[in-house]
Amino acid sequence: MKITTKKTIEEQVEITLPAYYKSKSGYFHYKIYSEKECLQVYTDEIGVKHAGIFLAIDYEPSNADEFLEAYNKTLSTLENLI
Repeated sequence: MKITTKKTIEEQVEITLPAYYKSKSGYFHYKIYSEKECLQVYTDEIGVKHAGIFLAIDYEPSNADEFLEAYNKTLSTLENLI
């Protein structure tokens, strides 16, 4: 008989700030700049959020260039709404 099990490993990792992450879907981008706050960019929203918010989604590491591209695209979208 074979069964499938799921294992979860929790570890504490040190990151250097600023750190960049994005959702695996590509809609959310985060720049973590302090232990408490990050800048979140979404399709039509830019805002300061709690630094741990990105942990609530499927995320992956990103970089400054990807974040800036998403930021500028969102900023352009918001400017066109005004």
